[in-house]
Amino acid sequence: MHSISNESGAGAIRDIRRGGILFTAGTSTGVWRILSGAVRLDHVDASGSRFVRLAVAGDCVGEETLAGGSHLSDARAVVHCQAQRLATGEGNDGSALAAGILQRQHQRFLDVVRLRTGTVSDRLRCLFAMLAGGSARAIGTFACPVPTLADLAAIVDAAPETVSRALGDFRREGVLRERRRAGVVVDGARLHAHPRPKEAGHAEVRAPSLAHRRRHRRSPVTAAGRVVAGIA
Repeated sequence: MHSISNESGAGAIRDIRRGGILFTAGTSTGVWRILSGAVRLDHVDASGSRFVRLAVAGDCVGEETLAGGSHLSDARAVVHCQAQRLATGEGNDGSALAAGILQRQHQRFLDVVRLRTGTVSDRLRCLFAMLAGGSARAIGTFACPVPTLADLAAIVDAAPETVSRALGDFRREGVLRERRRAGVVVDGARLHAHPRPKEAGHAEVRAPSLAHRRRHRRSPVTAAGRVVAGIA
């Protein structure tokens, strides 16, 4: 079993292990608030499924059911988490819930951009900060749960090998330290430090620009002239 359920209606709390399912697309289980941990949502359609966002403690998922519809995404725990089913209500209560969800989602949309753009190192720093929640603001060290390598790669939109190398760099730099039970110890100060590529040992290699190639391209006429001059 991937999840332990105490469901009996509104207020029910589910304890979900890493990899466990909160709900699947096509079902309708209502709106859930993530109390701890994190859940990834994957949109499902005829072409398959794809990652759309990450919900962490304080976020709500399943808001599409407020309009009487079914879930449009699969929701799966990427680390151990707890989720509580909310009483949606009607009138002012329902409107207040919807307004709160919309305000929170704006930040999550911005987070998705940060999780999917920039260097892989920067994307992972954003992800660990999200997973750590309020602890990420700490100056010292703090414990942080870690998703599987496959989930990490899918969330930050990078190859597993690339993510693995970036994690290795984090360990060498002291950003992460291993600990048991699917978690790491994070150095808060180093997590938020952004070394330049050269300092991190990853000097960026850029392809020469078209103008650069043109400047260094030898003219056939000039080359032929040099050959003739050499013979003479």
